[in-house]
Amino acid sequence: MERLSELMNKTEFKPNLRRVTCGLVSLPNEIELFKKIGTKYTLNDGLEFEIDKDNLFLIENLIKWAHNVEFECLSYETLKPIKGNPNKGIYIAGKSGSGKSLIMRVFAEYLGYKGIIYRVKNGTNLLAYNQIKTTKIGDIIKESGDRDYFAEMPSICFQDFGSEDRFVKFMGSEIDFMRTIINDRFDNDCLLSHFTSNLSLRADNNAIKNKYDDARIVRRLRTCNYYELSGKDRSVWQRK
Repeated sequence: MERLSELMNKTEFKPNLRRVTCGLVSLPNEIELFKKIGTKYTLNDGLEFEIDKDNLFLIENLIKWAHNVEFECLSYETLKPIKGNPNKGIYIAGKSGSGKSLIMRVFAEYLGYKGIIYRVKNGTNLLAYNQIKTTKIGDIIKESGDRDYFAEMPSICFQDFGSEDRFVKFMGSEIDFMRTIINDRFDNDCLLSHFTSNLSLRADNNAIKNKYDDARIVRRLRTCNYYELSGKDRSVWQRK
């Protein structure tokens, strides 16, 4: 056991992805910035992006995650707050219209504005991420067959995960594309993967396992920092 402990403490056993602590001077100021960015995405001029009791916990902790200070997420077993992992991505579950996709669009721009980076073994990457609906990924793979682009992107948010058809056809072959992409990404600890979905990660929910017929995907997704959004329908606020 002592030998194992010694080996685990060596450099090669440490994560290849290392977050940079940026310092969070004023959480209220950062929340206000998040709100201003969000207002750009509202349906009509003059409407403000809403931060209220239903989404405040999520937004506060997204900001803390970004600055690499201690933050909380939800236990998929109890739904109670637990300490989050800054080296893991974000998974937001909620019904359609709860605002999860919009929040991750705003968060991507927030990260880009702040210019926050993270370190990997070969250099640095921006924490800001590309985002794409999984249904769109299916359409692209139907045309090109190329999954590697999505499997190797340094940071990405898969919007509406689970809404896509499981298989797409390319040159006569059926491709189980999202299952493969997710497993490839989680095999590489230099990558960050974020998700929005109608499918929860709760311990008593087997929807993801049933859809992809792969218990490993569920175990891997549950390593993400998990959140749930509920409350009123916010779809009217989102610019199409």
